Amino acid sequence: MLLLAGALLYATWQLLRRRASSWVWAWWVAAGLMVLAFVFLPDAISGGSVIRPRWGIFSYLLLLASLAAVQFRPRARAALLLAGTTGALLLLGFRYVRYGNLQSGLADYLAVSAQLQPHSSVLPLIYANPERMPNGHEYPSVYNMLSHAASYVSVERQLLDFENYEAETNYFPLLWRPGRLPLRQPNGTPARPTPVLLAHPARYVVLWGRRQPNVGGSAANRALINQYLAQHYRFAYRSPAGLLELYSQDTHAKEPLVAH
Repeated sequence: MLLLAGALLYATWQLLRRRASSWVWAWWVAAGLMVLAFVFLPDAISGGSVIRPRWGIFSYLLLLASLAAVQFRPRARAALLLAGTTGALLLLGFRYVRYGNLQSGLADYLAVSAQLQPHSSVLPLIYANPERMPNGHEYPSVYNMLSHAASYVSVERQLLDFENYEAETNYFPLLWRPGRLPLRQPNGTPARPTPVLLAHPARYVVLWGRRQPNVGGSAANRALINQYLAQHYRFAYRSPAGLLELYSQDTHAKEPLVAH
């Protein structure tokens, strides 16, 4: 950030000396609009979420692009390129290590795949982010990075995914039919099954993070899901790290459900 701030100060100085293209102003106005959007617009609009960080990234990229309209001295340009590249690689390494810690959690989630019969249906529900990943590291984000991991499993096993978030919105090609939406409050922890889903249960229910100490969200939704499980399902599988539970309508499941 200090490097970018210094480059922008230099660009301003060049503008005042009329040694920079007037196109810089257009880039800066666009970046300013992105900053205003970041500050004042909500983080979720029309079904989309995690929007504010994207505004922030766009404003940063626009500021970087504006520097192309500024004439830097050859040595200054080389120094900026070297410092910027070095900083970018360091940040990439930091993010790589930090988000690499998610891999153990993802592996724990994907372990359920072998338990699912292809060409059936699954209802994945998220209760909480784990406080720690199976490898012992802290969970690396404020966002639920594994909220749609079941979509990957569904593609691999050819499953109907009742949590398909694209079908819950109105801006993707795939949509649930009118009146057939299976979940309300799809971003809830957990989401709430609708009467459609209660009348037509999925073959499998996958619960993620239900036994975590930081479980919050809607107590009413949790109670409804416990009732739903008790009526239709039996416990079938728990992941190696215990973060995921699988319930199945299969009568040969391993043990009865204990709702809690």
